[in-house]
Amino acid sequence: MKKIARTFATIAFILSVLYLIYLYITVDQSASATQPNLSDQLTAHIVSVGLAFLMNGVGLVFTSRNFVLAGAFFYVVAILQLPGNLFFVAVQALLSVAAFIVGKPERDQFI
Repeated sequence: MKKIARTFATIAFILSVLYLIYLYITVDQSASATQPNLSDQLTAHIVSVGLAFLMNGVGLVFTSRNFVLAGAFFYVVAILQLPGNLFFVAVQALLSVAAFIVGKPERDQFI
Protein backbone atom coordinates (compact mmCIF):
# COMPACT_ATOMS: atom_id res chain seq x y z
CA MET A 1 0.00 0.00 0.00
CA LYS A 2 1.12 3.52 -0.62
CA LYS A 3 1.96 5.75 2.31
CA ILE A 4 -1.13 7.97 1.91
CA ALA A 5 -3.38 4.90 1.75
CA ARG A 6 -1.74 3.55 4.90
CA THR A 7 -2.34 6.91 6.59
CA PHE A 8 -6.03 6.85 5.63
CA ALA A 9 -6.41 3.31 6.96
CA THR A 10 -4.58 4.21 10.19
CA ILE A 11 -6.85 7.21 10.80
CA ALA A 12 -9.94 5.05 10.21
CA PHE A 13 -8.51 2.44 12.61
CA ILE A 14 -7.91 5.04 15.34
CA LEU A 15 -11.37 6.54 14.86
CA SER A 16 -12.97 3.12 15.17
CA VAL A 17 -11.11 2.51 18.44
CA LEU A 18 -12.43 5.82 19.76
CA TYR A 19 -15.95 5.02 18.53
CA LEU A 20 -15.92 1.59 20.19
CA ILE A 21 -14.82 3.23 23.45
CA TYR A 22 -17.66 5.75 23.06
CA LEU A 23 -20.16 2.93 22.46
CA TYR A 24 -18.90 1.04 25.50
CA ILE A 25 -19.25 4.10 27.74
CA THR A 26 -22.69 4.96 26.37
CA VAL A 27 -24.04 1.43 26.72
CA ASP A 28 -22.51 1.03 30.18
CA GLN A 29 -24.11 4.24 31.43
CA SER A 30 -27.50 3.51 29.91
CA ALA A 31 -27.68 0.00 31.36
CA SER A 32 -29.88 -0.10 34.42
CA ALA A 33 -32.11 -2.47 36.28
CA THR A 34 -35.08 -1.58 34.08
CA GLN A 35 -33.21 -2.14 30.82
CA PRO A 36 -30.82 -5.05 31.28
CA ASN A 37 -30.55 -6.14 27.63
CA LEU A 38 -29.26 -4.28 24.62
CA SER A 39 -31.51 -4.02 21.63
CA ASP A 40 -30.73 -6.40 18.79
CA GLN A 41 -30.11 -3.49 16.44
CA LEU A 42 -27.47 -1.93 18.70
CA THR A 43 -25.79 -5.28 19.28
CA ALA A 44 -25.56 -5.92 15.53
CA HIS A 45 -24.16 -2.41 15.06
CA ILE A 46 -21.45 -2.99 17.67
CA VAL A 47 -20.53 -6.33 16.07
CA SER A 48 -20.30 -4.73 12.61
CA VAL A 49 -18.08 -1.91 13.86
CA GLY A 50 -15.95 -4.46 15.69
CA LEU A 51 -15.53 -6.54 12.53
CA ALA A 52 -14.66 -3.42 10.56
CA PHE A 53 -12.10 -2.53 13.23
CA LEU A 54 -10.65 -6.04 12.98
CA MET A 55 -10.48 -5.98 9.16
CA ASN A 56 -8.85 -2.56 9.17
CA GLY A 57 -6.27 -3.78 11.67
CA VAL A 58 -5.49 -6.89 9.64
CA GLY A 59 -5.23 -4.76 6.51
CA LEU A 60 -2.73 -2.49 8.24
CA VAL A 61 -0.63 -5.32 9.65
CA PHE A 62 -0.46 -7.28 6.39
CA THR A 63 -0.58 -4.15 4.15
CA SER A 64 -3.50 -5.62 2.24
CA ARG A 65 -5.92 -3.25 0.62
CA ASN A 66 -8.49 -6.05 0.25
CA PHE A 67 -8.89 -6.29 4.03
CA VAL A 68 -9.29 -2.51 4.18
CA LEU A 69 -12.08 -2.80 1.60
CA ALA A 70 -13.74 -5.50 3.72
CA GLY A 71 -13.53 -3.11 6.67
CA ALA A 72 -15.20 -0.40 4.59
CA PHE A 73 -17.96 -2.86 3.74
CA PHE A 74 -18.58 -3.57 7.43
CA TYR A 75 -18.64 0.18 8.15
CA VAL A 76 -21.38 0.59 5.53
CA VAL A 77 -23.30 -2.32 7.08
CA ALA A 78 -22.98 -0.62 10.48
CA ILE A 79 -24.37 2.60 8.99
CA LEU A 80 -27.36 0.72 7.59
CA GLN A 81 -28.04 -0.99 10.91
CA LEU A 82 -28.05 2.19 13.00
CA PRO A 83 -28.55 5.26 10.77
CA GLY A 84 -28.67 7.58 13.78
CA ASN A 85 -24.91 7.20 14.19
CA LEU A 86 -24.19 7.97 10.54
CA PHE A 87 -21.76 10.79 11.23
CA PHE A 88 -19.66 8.68 13.58
CA VAL A 89 -19.13 5.86 11.11
CA ALA A 90 -19.32 7.61 7.72
CA VAL A 91 -15.89 9.20 8.08
CA GLN A 92 -14.34 5.82 8.80
CA ALA A 93 -16.08 4.26 5.80
CA LEU A 94 -14.94 7.05 3.48
CA LEU A 95 -11.36 6.84 4.73
CA SER A 96 -11.31 3.08 4.21
CA VAL A 97 -12.68 3.37 0.68
CA ALA A 98 -10.15 6.12 -0.08
CA ALA A 99 -7.35 3.89 1.25
CA PHE A 100 -8.52 1.10 -1.03
CA ILE A 101 -8.72 3.35 -4.08
CA VAL A 102 -5.40 5.13 -3.51
CA GLY A 103 -3.53 1.98 -2.46
CA LYS A 104 -1.42 0.23 -5.03
CA PRO A 105 -2.35 -3.39 -5.75
CA GLU A 106 0.24 -5.90 -4.58
CA ARG A 107 0.14 -7.89 -7.83
CA ASP A 108 -2.12 -8.40 -10.78
CA GLN A 109 -4.63 -11.11 -10.06
CA PHE A 110 -7.04 -12.52 -12.58
CA ILE A 111 -9.64 -14.58 -10.80
